[in-house]
Amino acid sequence: PMEIKTFKKSNMLIGGINCSSLAENKMLALAMAKAERREGRPIGVITPAEAKKYIFNNTGRRSGSYYRRRDIAANEISNRKLIIESDDRERYTVINLVGVADLDHGNIVIKFEQDLMDEILDVKTNYTVFNLSILMSFKSVFSYRLYELLKSRAYGNAAYGKNFYVTYDVSELKLLIGVVDTAAEAVTMALKKPYPNFDKIVNDISRGNNYKDFRDFKRRVIDKAVNEINEKSDLNVAYSLIREGCGGKVTQITFKFNKKDVNRYVEPDANIPSEDEIMDMADRLVTVFTTPLKYKDAKVLLEAANYDVDRVIEAYELSLEQKNIENLIGWLINAIKNDYCEK
Repeated sequence: PMEIKTFKKSNMLIGGINCSSLAENKMLALAMAKAERREGRPIGVITPAEAKKYIFNNTGRRSGSYYRRRDIAANEISNRKLIIESDDRERYTVINLVGVADLDHGNIVIKFEQDLMDEILDVKTNYTVFNLSILMSFKSVFSYRLYELLKSRAYGNAAYGKNFYVTYDVSELKLLIGVVDTAAEAVTMALKKPYPNFDKIVNDISRGNNYKDFRDFKRRVIDKAVNEINEKSDLNVAYSLIREGCGGKVTQITFKFNKKDVNRYVEPDANIPSEDEIMDMADRLVTVFTTPLKYKDAKVLLEAANYDVDRVIEAYELSLEQKNIENLIGWLINAIKNDYCEK
């Protein structure tokens, strides 16, 4: 079983917010990898042997029979929704991932929604290639989701050891890796509002504990996830904390990571730019841009360029030669990642 070794996953699906379990995530990955066009939609069939070996053998759950866990996961995946950021980056929209998950002679038949045809079967751009064996090896859903997010940012055929950076607000990260129950109606409604307040959603609207004590979140979620990713995947990961004011609470986490060479390990050093250094770079961008630039957007651009401010400026200067750019920040990110300036 599982002769397919790699598969492409749309970055839109990777960046979506959901609270799927580890078994559900693995089931989705295997179904996407095996998906074929049938009945006008992508359909993936998982055999009992594949399900037992790759999905329910390594999920960290020891109680309950295989059949009970399979049925629960299939039922949950049928109702699972994905919350994705809109093109204008002002709000989130809710989409259905799976129309139905059937059981047919022991096989799990995942019938994805017809609207996702381009994101599953016909994905040609803005995707990430995953090794199925790596995904199936994770024992924590937080490791699985953090790996997906970071891997999607290690774009292109970058040289081994080249460092990538990405910074998440703590509350945003909790939503993305599945700490928060986003299936709750109050949470979904709050995310659909313009410019949702992640801190309020995580700390006030959501009823779960959500590791409100950051020490618990760091120890039980981040540290365990980073350790498992470093041990089992093709990424080396380090991270640093960004605090609010001198000695204040942690508000953001910056991850620094690189791709592993199977023959040579490259330790990601912890010399991630400080908040003051990032602010200085952002201030420089604000002075260069002739259009208003938010600090948040400046940080996104700097992350995409691995904090090479000149690279961002080159992309911006190139944008001035274009016509009718509807989403400047999105265009600049694509320009940086795809090396428009070098073409």
